[in-house]
Amino acid sequence: MISKNWQTDTVPAVIGGMDASVDPTLVGATAVAYLRNVSIRGGRAQSRPRTKKVMSLASGKIQGAGAFNERGVLLVSLDGKVLEIRPDVWAATEKTDASTMGNPSRARHWYCETVGSIVIQDFQSAPLIYDGSDFRKAEDDEVPVGGAMCFSNGRLAVVTGIGKSVRLGDIRRDAEHQSELKFTETYFLTGGGDFSFPHPVTALHSLPVIDTSTGQGSLIVGCRGRVFSLKTQVTSRDLWPDIGFQTEMFPNVGITGQTAAAAVNQDLYFRSVDGIRTLRTTVSDFESPGQTSISREMAHRFDHDTDHLLDYASVVSFDNRLFVTHSPILYGNRGINLGLAVYNFDTLSKSGQKSPPVFDGEWDFAQIAEIVVGNFSGRQRCFVIGRDTAGANGIWEIFREADEPVGVTESPEQVLTTRSLAGAGIDAYKALRRCDVWLSDIKSAVNLKVYYRAGQYPFWVLWDEFNVAVGSPAAWSRPRPLQRNPLSTHSVPEGFDDQTQQPLAQGFSFQIRLVWTGQCRIDFIQLFTEPVTQPGVADNVEGVDGEMYAVVPSGQVDPTFWYPHTSSPAP
Repeated sequence: MISKNWQTDTVPAVIGGMDASVDPTLVGATAVAYLRNVSIRGGRAQSRPRTKKVMSLASGKIQGAGAFNERGVLLVSLDGKVLEIRPDVWAATEKTDASTMGNPSRARHWYCETVGSIVIQDFQSAPLIYDGSDFRKAEDDEVPVGGAMCFSNGRLAVVTGIGKSVRLGDIRRDAEHQSELKFTETYFLTGGGDFSFPHPVTALHSLPVIDTSTGQGSLIVGCRGRVFSLKTQVTSRDLWPDIGFQTEMFPNVGITGQTAAAAVNQDLYFRSVDGIRTLRTTVSDFESPGQTSISREMAHRFDHDTDHLLDYASVVSFDNRLFVTHSPILYGNRGINLGLAVYNFDTLSKSGQKSPPVFDGEWDFAQIAEIVVGNFSGRQRCFVIGRDTAGANGIWEIFREADEPVGVTESPEQVLTTRSLAGAGIDAYKALRRCDVWLSDIKSAVNLKVYYRAGQYPFWVLWDEFNVAVGSPAAWSRPRPLQRNPLSTHSVPEGFDDQTQQPLAQGFSFQIRLVWTGQCRIDFIQLFTEPVTQPGVADNVEGVDGEMYAVVPSGQVDPTFWYPHTSSPAP
């Protein structure tokens, strides 16, 4: 029975996504403090699109991967070997032999698709070239030994030397197979030669827009702490001297690695040391004091990333989202990533009023060595090459929001933490009475736990737990998602803070934390509180035994960082 003295506070929508950049008391009315394995498309928090381990790989160190779009296959480097994988049947064929085997100790391989061919580099051996039938090493007048590559405006650019130079290949001839893999013009034409940069070059990407400051299709040269543009949109041999015009776009901001950038519409999104940035926003902010990343909402992750392991970050655009890896750990002599930060562009896609992109929070399902997006059998698909929690190599597929994949049994833990809810106002002292949770679109059995904490209390206290069963549909019918009446919590368990001896369920504001497994949507969260007499204020007396919180009290949860692996795995 609801008392007339009870006050309510409701979380009706999460259009604003996740915002961990500010204190929970300052999070906006349409945002939440934390999301894990959740999608906010449609304005409600719901289970994220499922993933599936589609193939197991042999043991060994993952060095890189790439999509060969023209052939509709996936290529993966593993311990110096290159495997060709067909997603239609999930069969793997090793393409390397004794003459083309790479060095298994190399940290990474770089991939770049041209026209009908794909080039693989390890910055040590002669590049490998594959056209779907012939797998071979580059000849003397072809692609030089290097690292990061980019094929743009009919030319292949390669990072060469000690990593501070960029060399451009010949312009592609339509009638000559693999003509773009030749590197002869740079030696014989006036004005040829490598383009040198003052810092090691980490990434090469083309800008897919008409940009008045850099020109159409300029080559973006990313270094650790600088970004340059290089005019390469010259398609005639006679105009080779016009290539160049190296321009420093902005200092003190860099692209961490070749796989750490992705083109989205008319911009380039990339991972820098301080988070996610875009080319256009960084350029526009350069002359202002507000030069910051666009990912402060995920600062709780990005601020703690190990800088030198960001060389192995992956950034891709898929299903109107930007996937960015976070929390890299040491994996042999390279890095591997523990999770994904997910930037949702859905709010930009409406024909009416548009809103800025927001964060779906963080997703997890495997240790991520590399993410590859490509066209396979005429459909864009997203694959993750990595390791599971037991250390076994494999390939996972991230499905689209609208997909209903067959044979997916994954049931990740999903978490939603609300902003601070104050009921009658932040200045009113109150006690918890009840919490109602509305569920809909229930597609599988759900286990839901409701936690709370008052004010800045450091632990989550379990309030109640619910189980929602889903019956099996008839053999000839399609299963229909279920909807449930509000789930209402029982009375709050009695409990007191060990240090202050104050009731755990009383305070000026409260946060609710929902943790669930199974597929469903959270439509509303409604919290009921009742004003009560405020106990005596703190008098600066030391707590019990004069100690701080050293252990987690029984029945409570420590909200420390989530990591699916407690230690760095051996490759």
